[in-house]
Amino acid sequence: DHPMQTFVANRENYLAVQMILKGRGDHIPLTCPTCPPDHEPLEPTYRCIDCFYTRLICQDCCVKDHRANPLHQIQSWNGTYFKRVSLKRLGLVVQLGHLYGSSCPSPVPGPSKMIVIHTNGIHRVRMNYCGCSLSISTLTQQLMRARWFPGTHVRPKTACTFQMLEQFHIITLCGKMTVYDYYRGLERLTDHTGGKIPVRPFISILIKVLISVQNCYPTVLRVVRQWHNLRMLRRGGRGNDGIRGVGETQSGELAVSCIACPQPGINLPLDWENAPVGHKFIYNMFLTFDACFCLKRKKILSWQKDPSLQDGWSYFMENGPYLQWCKAMRDQKEMRTCMGLATLDHANTKYNEGYSETGKGCGFCARHEMLLKNGMDALQVGEHYANIDYIKASLLHHINAMLVLVVSYDIVYQWSRKVIEHLKNLPPLVRLNLTLQTLYFVIPKLHILSHLISCQEKFSLNYTYGSSQTDDGGIERVWAGLGGLLLVPKRWVQVPIMTHWKIISDTGIGIKLLALVHVVDI
Repeated sequence: DHPMQTFVANRENYLAVQMILKGRGDHIPLTCPTCPPDHEPLEPTYRCIDCFYTRLICQDCCVKDHRANPLHQIQSWNGTYFKRVSLKRLGLVVQLGHLYGSSCPSPVPGPSKMIVIHTNGIHRVRMNYCGCSLSISTLTQQLMRARWFPGTHVRPKTACTFQMLEQFHIITLCGKMTVYDYYRGLERLTDHTGGKIPVRPFISILIKVLISVQNCYPTVLRVVRQWHNLRMLRRGGRGNDGIRGVGETQSGELAVSCIACPQPGINLPLDWENAPVGHKFIYNMFLTFDACFCLKRKKILSWQKDPSLQDGWSYFMENGPYLQWCKAMRDQKEMRTCMGLATLDHANTKYNEGYSETGKGCGFCARHEMLLKNGMDALQVGEHYANIDYIKASLLHHINAMLVLVVSYDIVYQWSRKVIEHLKNLPPLVRLNLTLQTLYFVIPKLHILSHLISCQEKFSLNYTYGSSQTDDGGIERVWAGLGGLLLVPKRWVQVPIMTHWKIISDTGIGIKLLALVHVVDI
């Protein structure tokens, strides 16, 4: 089969069909085919390019057919070519708060310049709210029940459809696309020249004249952020909790857990603590820590103006106590290594000016490449012990204290010397008291060959009992997968992408285990 050669042979036919679709077609009706018999026949000049049947119909039939699809794209024939026209201009009024779009005896007119952003572009919509005495829904609730997410919660004049938010969510997970680029694409779908995109008037304070600005992008940015937060709450089971409110969400509760890591009471036998000495290594917990200096974040006006919607509820730690600790330890000596990593040398360069966060430090499940609960947060110019110690203590609160830990770090030689003492001196919120008997310190195989021979002999995974062929280099693969986040360094963007990474990893583990079961059966 040679598909490209076949296409070349049939290219003329394909082009002919496209030219027919650009025009009125090869079967042009003289009157509207959908008008009722008792209706005066009208000339069909309108068509919908989103409906499956793109036949020509009259204006009244077009409005009637699109009461349930008010965001379809309509084109009008002007005698020479098709021109886009809105359903609002044709007379369509969307009724909210009523099933099946039935009329309301007491309609409340909506904003005269309501804008709805959909997957196929930006639309002007005329709509009415329900003003019935029996209506219990607020204006924003009526929009939400129509699957339109309001841009604001007081007199909303802009809304984003659920379909658009879901589409962007999947696109940004798979392609790391920014909200700006996605919105620019919607503008081009609306009008490729950019001349007839729905805008709002804005009075300039400087020049005192009325100008038009396209201010829907900040609204979309805000709505996408709120959508991500609600999605995580829903998937975390917070929508079905009749006892606790959303504000009572616990630390790390919204993070996706690794299904393969040892979790007593979930995936371990009841007597796992009494396993024979030769089998105890099966229940070891492998952790790896590292920092990425590419995931920076520019300075913001203030935390009050740009707050987190889920502070400490998933992968990042609670911001306030962590920043207070970092500020108190800002004079601490920076980490150094016997091999002189280039990343540490570049951590204090001029390229960090204007950034409140110069990188991210995190802890992962080494064997399954899973980011752990409350296992990530910001670095401030360099890689200090205080940051990594706080991150480690924070994630260890979600790990059973009876498990044996195998901890890897590329500069573990110096870090392991005083880590027990450092963890004891942490703030009460995350303070830990570990014993050396439950810890093994190792260096990832990717880095160990650059260390001194004494480091290699002491911290090699090859000499660690129960490590098998673990390389502890999974965190580097995660950094590579998150490389697209360089363009979207905001935390609210990073969290959904990390959740997506974990879900894909979880499903991948299941598929591999199922394949192994089939191999054993054979």
